[in-house]
Amino acid sequence: MPYQLSYILLNYGSLALVLAAMVAGVVLTKGTARTLLGAALAVEVVHGAVAFIGPAFVDSNTQGGDAFFSFSLFQTLLAIAPTLLVVAAAVVGARRIAAKDAVIAALTDPPTGTWAQPERSPDPRLLAD
Repeated sequence: MPYQLSYILLNYGSLALVLAAMVAGVVLTKGTARTLLGAALAVEVVHGAVAFIGPAFVDSNTQGGDAFFSFSLFQTLLAIAPTLLVVAAAVVGARRIAAKDAVIAALTDPPTGTWAQPERSPDPRLLAD
C-alpha cells in the first residue's frame, strides 16, 4: 500500500506542478507566448484525461490491434505537443525581449562615425595634427 501511495503522489504530484507552472506562465506572459502556453496547458489536460479514461475505453470497445496502435500514437502526440508548445513560447518570448532590447539600444547608444570634432575646439589635443 505505501508503494502505491508514493507512486500516485509522485505521478499526480508532478503533473500538478507542471500544470501549476503552465498556469503561472499564462498569467505572467502576454500575447503570442500566452496563447502558446495556454495551448500547452489545454493539451496537457487532454493528455491527462485520455491517459486516465482512454485505456479502458480502447480495451472494452475494440476488437483488434489497430485501435490500440492508433490510441498509442495519439497518446504519444499528446505527450510531445506540450513540450513543443512551451519551447515555441520560450522562443517567441526571447525574440520579443531581443526586439525590445534593440529598440532601447537604438534610443540610448550614441551614433558612431557621424560626429566630427569642431575646427575651433578649445582643446587642441582632440584635433588632428
